[in-house]
Amino acid sequence: MFSPKQMAITKLFEKYGNLIQTRKPEVEYFFAVRFQTSSFFFSVEFKLPPNFPDEAPTFKVDQRLVHPIISDDFSIHEPKLASWSSHKDICAVIESIYQEFKAEKPVPSKRGVMKYAVTAPKELEDINTKDEDVLNLLLNDEQMFQDWFSSFKNVTEQVNNLSSYITGDIEMVTVLECEKTREESLRSEVARLKSEYTRKKYELDYSGGHTSHGTIEELERAVRDADRQSESIAERFINQEISQQDFVKQYKEARKLYHVRNAKFEMLKKNLTE
Repeated sequence: MFSPKQMAITKLFEKYGNLIQTRKPEVEYFFAVRFQTSSFFFSVEFKLPPNFPDEAPTFKVDQRLVHPIISDDFSIHEPKLASWSSHKDICAVIESIYQEFKAEKPVPSKRGVMKYAVTAPKELEDINTKDEDVLNLLLNDEQMFQDWFSSFKNVTEQVNNLSSYITGDIEMVTVLECEKTREESLRSEVARLKSEYTRKKYELDYSGGHTSHGTIEELERAVRDADRQSESIAERFINQEISQQDFVKQYKEARKLYHVRNAKFEMLKKNLTE
């Protein structure tokens, strides 16, 4: 059974085809949704925290924009987030943000004509305390300037976020390639089983042995037997006749046998009706 967080993630991918996912670390999920205005693109990035949905998601834009619900630190303060509860729908929050942006389009901020005040990074404020020799070194020593600039908190966060997105994209490509290989393998196995079924059906129908209908009845009985066997194992575990370790092993094997037999039964039944 899926957890509330997994169900929310599934719904997000179903609703937003252009959703970008980055997973960092295992229990936190970072996503981005692209928005477009008449003149430029921007992304709304949001994070599902470890305790989501009990803990509210956080939203921010990927660039400095001017808008009533966007703060100087790029974060979005949407009214639905202020009264967040575990029963709220994150897709509804994203839709509400979209409507806010539709009603009043965000615009890129410009130095000197910003509608809202911007707080300069603390590192830039500290530059006023540096003497002339240190400033000259910063201007003339490329490595020293790079080290100083990289120490900015915002720069570090953006670099880390970029690395996370790249890692997430690589992980997603790897997963998709594995799924594609698995699908090709399953298709090949289905084709082989169908060919084997056709051959055995011919042998049974024309060699004086069991008929195809007789075979399907036997398979159906075998499916029921496998199902009863797994039920019996579960009952023995409930009655404390077998250990948990033995239950897991035996039940897993019994259900695997059931599903294999049932798949063959369904395929045979389908082919007989074609």
